[in-house]
Amino acid sequence: MSEQSIILLATSAAVVVATLLGPVLAVQVQKFLERRQAADKERRTVFAALMYTRATKLSTDHIQAVNRIELAFYKDETVMTAFRAYLDMLFTPTGGDDEQYVIQKRGELFVDLLYSMAQLLHYPFTKLDLRKNAYIPQGHVDLDIQQQQARKAALEILEGKMPLRVSVDQK
Repeated sequence: MSEQSIILLATSAAVVVATLLGPVLAVQVQKFLERRQAADKERRTVFAALMYTRATKLSTDHIQAVNRIELAFYKDETVMTAFRAYLDMLFTPTGGDDEQYVIQKRGELFVDLLYSMAQLLHYPFTKLDLRKNAYIPQGHVDLDIQQQQARKAALEILEGKMPLRVSVDQK
């Protein structure tokens, strides 16, 4: 076999292989890109939910976003380390002598978590931005306090710790 025949045969084989493998490789690359985009979208969705609920940490949306962190950011060790520290502090009970410390520490760890996420997602937030730039109207705060007081009073009545006073006015 001559050198030209070998080159022609190799070229023909390369064309056949490229024709057969080209579409398969293109589909695989497309699937890889779609998975990567979906993962990025999920991380951004979780981050956005945490950002818009950072002033209302008892809201259902906030709790769901916290619970989605592990799935969305499992590959990033910096975020996962911050998440574990924050989650550990969330499980620390309040109500004792160190209640103010626990509340303050939770806030700091939450900001650290948001900051690590922002860095990964290339958002230009500072820790001060993340700590201070949350808005909640005072009316919402007042309503929440009133609802907590009403629930506490109702529980005390139901548990027999506080009497239910009833008065009848006759006109």
